[in-house]
Amino acid sequence: MSERLIYEFPDGRLAVAVPGRGQRPGESMTDYRARMKGEHPSLAAAVYRGTVQAEELPVDTGAVAPVEDAGAGAPGYVPHPDPVRCWRGAWRWDAAGKRVVVDAAEREAIQWARVRAVRARLLAASDAEQMRANEAGGNTAGWRAYRQALRDVPQANQDPDAVSWPERPA
Repeated sequence: MSERLIYEFPDGRLAVAVPGRGQRPGESMTDYRARMKGEHPSLAAAVYRGTVQAEELPVDTGAVAPVEDAGAGAPGYVPHPDPVRCWRGAWRWDAAGKRVVVDAAEREAIQWARVRAVRARLLAASDAEQMRANEAGGNTAGWRAYRQALRDVPQANQDPDAVSWPERPA
């Protein structure tokens, strides 16, 4: 079944449910939706808006999450593990079109939050490297510059989907 039930919360966020999971024999879809709201307190404030095909949901085909490569230690890029759910916080219900759309501003905020999370992970990973370089009398200036460049990533980039990450020092 490729249909998805769309529920909207008072703040505009959407919940997407797969119908039929747990649907009782002979139970109507209306009764099923009412029972699901009763069994899932998180849906209590949500209003059923419609049913869409799974293929119609916005998909994040271009989102990438920089990760540290286990070998060389340089940032690499992998597609988001769930291209349908990664922007779900930016989904809004278009009542006129009876479809799910992406709020561009909210999507961008989500992407920038991901960039900052990656930057925090890279900064934390570089802490030990900088300390080792300091203890060994190594390239501390390179690590300081790298860490500053990481801190500057949001200001130095205009597009969260095309971030230019600094290279780690040798």
